[in-house]
Amino acid sequence: MNKLLLILVLAIVLLFFIYPRPKGYIEIDTVGVEMTLRSGWFRTTTITAKQGPVEVPVGTYRPVRAKITAERGDLWWSVQGYGSWGNLSSLKVTKGLTTIVKLGPPFTLRTDVYRSVRTVSIALSMVGREGEYWMPQLLTNNASDNQKPRLKIVDESENVLASGSFEYG
Repeated sequence: MNKLLLILVLAIVLLFFIYPRPKGYIEIDTVGVEMTLRSGWFRTTTITAKQGPVEVPVGTYRPVRAKITAERGDLWWSVQGYGSWGNLSSLKVTKGLTTIVKLGPPFTLRTDVYRSVRTVSIALSMVGREGEYWMPQLLTNNASDNQKPRLKIVDESENVLASGSFEYG
């Protein structure tokens, strides 16, 4: 009895992994994007915008990470999607159809201001068109270009109330 049950379980598991699942397509419409999606516990798929529609098994996918990169000479920038994915938190792929993923630009920049007794902290949030959060990075091959971003706080009359550079921490 135990051998029969073991053979039956192994046959079902084998059939599950061998049985051809229906296919659908995922396409990213934003230039320069590379996105990693997860389906189930062990299956991840990395898709780039330049690939066009990519054939994947039908099912529900969720983003793990996304990256947009642009380059100009010695200077390049990238933004990485992280944490909250907004409307992209669950992507459904249907048999024979193409799911188009729209993410990234135009970005909305938001600031969150935190005040303690003697300091004010300003956090910058970069949000994509589907509500996904991005982390900007500016990279260069030239050390003299590696300057801290600057900030000015102005009132309604354009008078500068404070200015400075962003600092870590």
